[in-house]
Amino acid sequence: MQRKLRTAIVILIGLLINLPIIIMVISSLSSYSNLLQNPVHSFEWPPMWENYTETLFGEKSIIKPLINSLVVSGVTMVLCTSVAVLASYATTRYPIRFKKGFLYTVLLFQMFSPVLLSGPLYAIFNTLGILDTRLSLIIGNTASCLPMTIWLLYTYLQGIPLYIEEAARMDGCTWYESVFHVLLPMALPGIITASLFAFISAWGDIIFARSSILNMANNTLPLAIIRFEEYNRTRWDLQLAASTISTIPVFVFFMFIQNSIGRGLMQTSSKE
Repeated sequence: MQRKLRTAIVILIGLLINLPIIIMVISSLSSYSNLLQNPVHSFEWPPMWENYTETLFGEKSIIKPLINSLVVSGVTMVLCTSVAVLASYATTRYPIRFKKGFLYTVLLFQMFSPVLLSGPLYAIFNTLGILDTRLSLIIGNTASCLPMTIWLLYTYLQGIPLYIEEAARMDGCTWYESVFHVLLPMALPGIITASLFAFISAWGDIIFARSSILNMANNTLPLAIIRFEEYNRTRWDLQLAASTISTIPVFVFFMFIQNSIGRGLMQTSSKE
């Protein structure tokens, strides 16, 4: 009886947490006129699959912005993870001077809002002639996500004892083998957690996209969703359909790595 009660409570909590997403998906299958009723009747039968057809292939198609967001988020994730792995390995495995100062500086930069970076980066991008390009978004999002990514991986690698690598070397492994075949597989949950953080941060970016992208052809997905706001109305049906589509890549990514994320978050939350 207690087990059934706990299961029912967990299901209820899960439904409450995901209620906004459920409402968004249901509303995306409703007509524009149905969403304007008072009170709103978001559920409609038969479902309006035409909303998704127009969102993907209509005048304001989100396919190109979707590709732009995937490229920007993917490259940002790879850059942040690569640099964070190198930085966290160096700070946890070598006696570096001013190591604590470096780590506190990294943490301090994470406290700054991306809004504070957007103005100076706009001036730099304008000087370099890379405004209105995906490269500007990649640089901006990497600068914003990198401090937290470094901190996550530093905390995770700090929990892996150094003697494991030393034992591998005593067994005949080279430095390369001890790092890439022993340390990194053990650190994979933390690496995946940091990668997901960087991907989601870049995926939902609107600040750097707003300040750096001038041509609609170079829009990312968040900017393309805003385009469904017309002069005298907002096409809620199409905007909700586009918003639903925007959640799919993150959801699929999360489903593949959810077990590693759980282990990574548990490890990174532990203190030294």
